[in-house]
Formats: sequence, structure tokens, C-alpha cells
Amino acid sequence: MPHPFVIVFMLLIAVSIMTYLIPANEYDREKTAAGNTTVIVESYHPTEGEAVPWKSFLFSLLPSGG
Repeated sequence: MPHPFVIVFMLLIAVSIMTYLIPANEYDREKTAAGNTTVIVESYHPTEGEAVPWKSFLFSLLPSGG
């Protein structure tokens, strides 16, 4: 059985790779009279999104001094 840190590290790598494969999309939202936010039906559209830069991902894993 792998160490829990190894499992978490592998999950982080898998999720960061998925940011390159899955495009960024969103639904438009509106506030109701009651103050709740609801999704507008059939308003799904692509948005500007960036994948996780692999260099910053790797450097974020290193502990910072201080």
C-alpha cells in the first residue's frame, strides 16, 4: 500500500493534467427575488481559461523556507 502522501501527490498530478484536457466552460447565473443564485438553462458556453503551468505546480510542492 503506497504512503498517503504518494497518493495525494499522484492525485495532484492527475488533476493538473486534466486542466490541459478539459476546456473551461461555465453557465450564466442570475439572482432570484429570494436572493438565491440560479443557473440559466442552456447558457453553457466556453470561457477563457488557462491550464495549470507545470513549472509553478512543481515549485509549489517544494517547502518554502522561513
